[in-house]
Amino acid sequence: SSPRWGCFRKLRTLEIVGATMRDAALKDAVAACPNLTDLALLGCDGVGSVSIELERLERCRLDFLGPGNCSLSLGSPRLEVLEIQGFSWIRVDGNHKLRSLCIAKNTARVYKVEMGRLADLEYLSLRGVQWSWGAVASVLQCASEVKHLVMKIEFCGDFDTLQPFPEVDLVEFFNSHQKLRKFEIHGAMFAALCQKNSLKKMKNCNDTADDFFEEICKFKYINHGRVLIE
Repeated sequence: SSPRWGCFRKLRTLEIVGATMRDAALKDAVAACPNLTDLALLGCDGVGSVSIELERLERCRLDFLGPGNCSLSLGSPRLEVLEIQGFSWIRVDGNHKLRSLCIAKNTARVYKVEMGRLADLEYLSLRGVQWSWGAVASVLQCASEVKHLVMKIEFCGDFDTLQPFPEVDLVEFFNSHQKLRKFEIHGAMFAALCQKNSLKKMKNCNDTADDFFEEICKFKYINHGRVLIE
């Protein structure tokens, strides 16, 4: 059973590291600190569902371990910075002030992300082995005003089979993110942005791979000083 927390109304910062806890224990711990502005749960394990509702929360870091499919529901009208790792289903109440958002999933996959419009977002990082393309597209659509975007996702797909990324029109992408100033992208996703079915072609044809590399070099040359490709 959960400990008897009492109520810590003056507590503004709470950090828990390496704890194994159940859903109810986590819920009770957060409820005991209603005026938090900073919350960090790092290297924690054991929960299946995380629900956080804090009116004053401004900065939140959630890092949960394990291969399981954990869900997150978060609501805070003052939230500005959110870093989360380990969740497959993510819902953040649209009433927020997010300026920085990082979502990562080192194991399993991200199925769904609901954020509402990210009008104030300046920095967005999406990382992981496998994301549903619907989740990726949803976040990018909400973050049309973002200035710095990092995308390092290896594969798509809603099931166990790892899938390449669908074709994405590069011009259309930049037209829909006109405030973008810095863009860091993993090679597989860059291929999806540049060339239809490029991943399949590159697997089967060295000549096509050479052509693709040439196109990348041209893209870098045309955008000298703005594009760095490693």
